Amino acid sequence: MIGLFTLVTLPYCLKFLWAPFLDRFAHTFFRCRYKGYKVWGVIAQLGLIISTFLLGSFDPMQHLGAIAMAAFSMSFFAASQDIVIDALRVELLTTKQTGAGAAIESIGFRCGMLIGGAGALYLASLLDWRFAYWIMGVIQVIGIPALWFVPVKTFEDVFVPIVSVVETLKESFQSLYKETPFMYLILFILFFKIADTVLNAMSAPFLYDLSFNKIEYANITKSFGISLMVVGGLAAGYLIHQLGCLFVVGASLFLQAVSCLLFIIQSWVGHDLSILVITIGVESFASGMASTAFIAMITIYCKSPFSAGHFTFLYAVGSLSRVIVSLLAGITADLVGWSWLFFLTGLTTVPAFWFLICVKRTTK
Repeated sequence: MIGLFTLVTLPYCLKFLWAPFLDRFAHTFFRCRYKGYKVWGVIAQLGLIISTFLLGSFDPMQHLGAIAMAAFSMSFFAASQDIVIDALRVELLTTKQTGAGAAIESIGFRCGMLIGGAGALYLASLLDWRFAYWIMGVIQVIGIPALWFVPVKTFEDVFVPIVSVVETLKESFQSLYKETPFMYLILFILFFKIADTVLNAMSAPFLYDLSFNKIEYANITKSFGISLMVVGGLAAGYLIHQLGCLFVVGASLFLQAVSCLLFIIQSWVGHDLSILVITIGVESFASGMASTAFIAMITIYCKSPFSAGHFTFLYAVGSLSRVIVSLLAGITADLVGWSWLFFLTGLTTVPAFWFLICVKRTTK
């Protein structure tokens, strides 16, 4: 059921369909695309707040369908928010600032995970899930002025005539296809996200199977784990500047393979907090590195004026991989057990390495 519920995150896979629309209409209706991005961002944030309140208002034992719709709505607005943030980052930062920008975005994302993950679990333990979600909704109000007052360039874009969404998608896609090692890049993204997805999506049911309780899970996987994700993101940003993006992507892949091995060991030893600290520590650091490196890498292939469309399409490929893998991971764990699931997951890093080498060879 946990694996199947990943379907509510489909908007992350499909957001490339309306990202070019956002690009075009930000230019057209607001004349200055940066102002247009901000308006769309505020709309998305308001939708997120309402969805969070709705999610906390239903009992999943009685209203699972309503829970699914609220979660789907949250995914849609969160995906739209990502489009805005990514577009502003790609447009405003120079090539030299790519690694630092990716690291900062990753850190902000991980801090949000810390508050919405460990924070929500602590609140649910002290109060209940309803108040936990409502408090999370109130906290998100901070995002509105934070986005609105981001300093941006002041020039106005040339007016762009309104065209159909289909034509905009076609134009954006053709522009991306001409300037990238397209098939290798897509295959790399699909395989690169598998290990990180399985370890993140299945860690909760796996650890509950090993009899770890809610507070142990919050302390180690949320507080400790997310802190190391931030450290991994910072390390990746620094290393990208020093050694290059592709090197850091390869290093994060190696650490993902090591993480799978540690999860296999954890499945053997069972409820052991000391081993769990090592397992989650390595996995979280690798996840933080992978997130920053992935953002920096696909940013390289984004070209104005379709920066939002390009980035969103490539990111959506990773999201599609995440949804498919999450659906299969739960079924696989049921059929063959946890150890085999993590072993098979580790094997997927091999083709990911190969396609990374192919991308490097074909990149100008």
